Amino acid sequence: MRTINFVFSFVLITVLSGCSGNIEQDKPYTPLYLYYNQLEIDKNLTSYFPYFVNYPTDWSKMGLKGSPSDVKYFTGIQEFGQEIYFLYQFMNSGKLLFWGMSNEMPSLTAFSYDDHGRLEGIVHNPFLESQTNGNQQFRYRNNRLVSLTNNAVGVAEHSYSYYEDGTLKKIEPIIGDDYLYTQFSEVGIMEFDTLGRLVRTEAPRTNNPMMEDLINPEYDVIDLPSVCTYSYTDNLCTEKLEKIAFFIRGELQDTIICRSRYIYNSYGDIETWEYEGGYYIQGGNNGNPIGQTKFTVHYSYEYDGNDNWTTLRITLPDNLDQYHGMLKFYELQTSHRYISNQRSYSPTPGEKPEVTFRREINYYEKAAEEVSKMDNVEESDEEPEEESLSVQGGTPRFTSVQGYGLYGRVREVTEGGTSKLRFDEYGNLIFRTDEFDNAIEYNFQSPTKYLLATGEGPFHVVCEGNLRKEIDENGIELTIEYEFDNSGRVIRHRYIESKEPVEKRYIYEGDEKFPSEMVCEYSFEDGSSELTSKYVYTDFDQHGNWTERTVNSSWKYIRYNRVDNSENISTRTEPETTETRTIFYF
Repeated sequence: MRTINFVFSFVLITVLSGCSGNIEQDKPYTPLYLYYNQLEIDKNLTSYFPYFVNYPTDWSKMGLKGSPSDVKYFTGIQEFGQEIYFLYQFMNSGKLLFWGMSNEMPSLTAFSYDDHGRLEGIVHNPFLESQTNGNQQFRYRNNRLVSLTNNAVGVAEHSYSYYEDGTLKKIEPIIGDDYLYTQFSEVGIMEFDTLGRLVRTEAPRTNNPMMEDLINPEYDVIDLPSVCTYSYTDNLCTEKLEKIAFFIRGELQDTIICRSRYIYNSYGDIETWEYEGGYYIQGGNNGNPIGQTKFTVHYSYEYDGNDNWTTLRITLPDNLDQYHGMLKFYELQTSHRYISNQRSYSPTPGEKPEVTFRREINYYEKAAEEVSKMDNVEESDEEPEEESLSVQGGTPRFTSVQGYGLYGRVREVTEGGTSKLRFDEYGNLIFRTDEFDNAIEYNFQSPTKYLLATGEGPFHVVCEGNLRKEIDENGIELTIEYEFDNSGRVIRHRYIESKEPVEKRYIYEGDEKFPSEMVCEYSFEDGSSELTSKYVYTDFDQHGNWTERTVNSSWKYIRYNRVDNSENISTRTEPETTETRTIFYF
């Protein structure tokens, strides 16, 4: 035996959601919620993500550090014995894959990317949507996002302009005739400095939480256009100065000045929010629904080992019942319902009005840009054991994409507009529907480790020889296996369906990419069944994957008679069918 020293550098080059310009990834970034709502920390702001292309990752837009694979914001609300949570799922390059509520996963919001890693669509209800980009259209020039069309809010187009070095300079809307945009949109003109920081906005409607619900039946129409300017220290926003024009029926009533100052802790998280300016008075004050106030909100945290907070406590001012929006926020967070717009906050002596947010964060073992090294690899006369990871930055040697007979960087497979399979950027299966259309989710903590959404696992992915195995570390669940031939074609797939083992075997003709025949065996307590399907492929997409095929199938059923140890065998032939599917790619 002789020893040879090897050094392997595994680098996965990723394309960011937009051009990062001068911003460096190791700098702190202002979480987007501080631009919009300083209280609703768990509010879904993903619709704003495409406007902040100067941020290096979607993690940084949420103020996250390290390489989170998913983040769960818990609500405290129980449903069927489970606590409901908001879920954000990320690629390990920092791009957001989807956002949704745990009790409404079929109606989640999914983010799709093109072959260059650029955002191409935000799809609501992706299980029902057949199109790839929903209501949005993204257009790029020289790898820079230059325009965004969003038909849902009446904006014909947002155009993007850049500094010479590629840093985003300005976003401007080209406004259509849609009334909803002019009255309700919170996105208008956005201006950025040469460091890529947001410094000025103009919007048809304020997003100031202290002006929440300033729509009163006694007024015909209220318009609240807003102009904001932002100041920074060490790349973090420390002041937001807002001027709100208060219109009733098209007539200017007042100009409201609102100033927010932010103080941060050593982790780069907000510690103090000082507010001075206007607020909405429920019921009005001598006919005027706007008052002036000054208060301070405090934030305290508990952190995990990656310097991300897992518990956040927000201490509100003692007179919070004076502020309609703040009282409503407090009641919704603490009692999960807004009881009455007339209710007053009545604390016990010494009690402080406090709201607690909890979140759970799982991480990728290695970020996409991280470099791994392997030293002192021994070489012997024996056949070396296959590595679990390839030289592609953590991607398993054999992927689930290959295991399902697919080629290329497949993201999703749909049939009739319904999602059937979804994969992450490593080719791992993260979602599928079974034969009864039940959804099965796989939450990957790294490219080679995952948990089922129902709690089983963790499972560890290992590639040995021509096998990909997904092994339950607790030894409870059956090992999932994919077996490949020397051409990388799947020839066997074993998995669990409805708690019973299923094994599929694939037969190929010559060097054809797709099987001509598949034999599927189902095993159960008192027998087994065998499905044999023969395929003829009639259409393909531009990546070479089939999109249409005819199928001729027959069944063989075996039932065991435990009394006399006999077998009852029956057969059935299915009518010919045509299968079609649509495939989306990273």
